[in-house]
Amino acid sequence: MTPLDRARQRLADLERQAIVRALRASRGSVWAAARTLGLSYRTMWRRVRLYGLTALIRGLHPELKRKLRAA
Repeated sequence: MTPLDRARQRLADLERQAIVRALRASRGSVWAAARTLGLSYRTMWRRVRLYGLTALIRGLHPELKRKLRAA
């Protein structure tokens, strides 16, 4: 792994951690977490899917199950 690859991985890890913290603070509200991080709702959902965090949202915000199944 090159230094650039390590830097990219570290950045992705930091981004994932920030998203997890924001989702926990907002009790699973993607909209509120996106607003906290300065992201659009759509971008936030892309990142949630990219990092495999849909199960975290489902656990924090159970009424989103229907929406997650449709996505």
